[in-house]
Amino acid sequence: MCQEQSSHSPQFKALLIHGAYPQSVPIHVSLSIAQCERAILISPSRQSLIRDLGSCDDDWLLSSSGSGSISSISSRVRIFYPPTPKHAVALLSLLRCRDDDNATDVTEPKVTVDPAPSLLILHEPSAYFLNDKTQCPSTLSSYLLLVAHARAITEYFSSQKSNPARSTSLLVFDSRLDQLKLPLFRAPSELAFDAQQERDNNLRPEAVLPAAKRYFDKVGTFQERSTRAAADLMATTEDESASVEFFAFIIKPGSSLHPAFLLAADCCFAALFFVFIWLAYLTRGNVHFFVLLIIELLLWASVKW
Repeated sequence: MCQEQSSHSPQFKALLIHGAYPQSVPIHVSLSIAQCERAILISPSRQSLIRDLGSCDDDWLLSSSGSGSISSISSRVRIFYPPTPKHAVALLSLLRCRDDDNATDVTEPKVTVDPAPSLLILHEPSAYFLNDKTQCPSTLSSYLLLVAHARAITEYFSSQKSNPARSTSLLVFDSRLDQLKLPLFRAPSELAFDAQQERDNNLRPEAVLPAAKRYFDKVGTFQERSTRAAADLMATTEDESASVEFFAFIIKPGSSLHPAFLLAADCCFAALFFVFIWLAYLTRGNVHFFVLLIIELLLWASVKW
């Protein structure tokens, strides 16, 4: 008997994962569905998916993927390989549930799911556009259209009575989304104006990531260790360089008149003043601290003067 709502259901509606994530993560996520739930994974190429899984060092997949319990879960995960973004959009538009009241009597078994899936995974949609060699190049809206159809079908699945989780989540894994740049519109097939002017106004590709983020509730970023180490080293180097520049500025002639130096000196003298006052209070009026306090005030006044 299926539970009405699983405690393992994702706590997000639409999540984007980009960057250098482990290639086995989409498989792990698709196999994490609860009992009686379904999942759909859409990938551009079966060969690329197998190659990525083979290149990653995942001991769990090697040891447990063939077990009976994992095979039972994997039987509830359907994988589609639409070769182009147009095929992917068509697939998302044709997906239907068997218990849909508005569905026609004639349904295509290959795109009919029963019950409604609780998780929809898009795997590497940027691969459609980075390897696009068609005569009609893709635009920024081509990628966003694919994401919009994915969000629309998750809303459709969420409204179905057969959905055990009562909600369908969208999860997009795209490791090369940071590199993807597409033009806002296609160039005209024929030059309407002067040829030289058209060449000067070439279409400039725009980054897809900032626009794609708006379609998701949450966004996660994976960074390689070497990248993080380089960023930390750069930050440390910048801090050390700033410290060296500060001390070089202090010993420079005329630096005592700089407002930043005067502010720093005032803060130091004020802190030292309160320290001497506090020490004099703790020692019940030790005369030595009062002498040091007078010297500090005279030195402060000489600097200000």
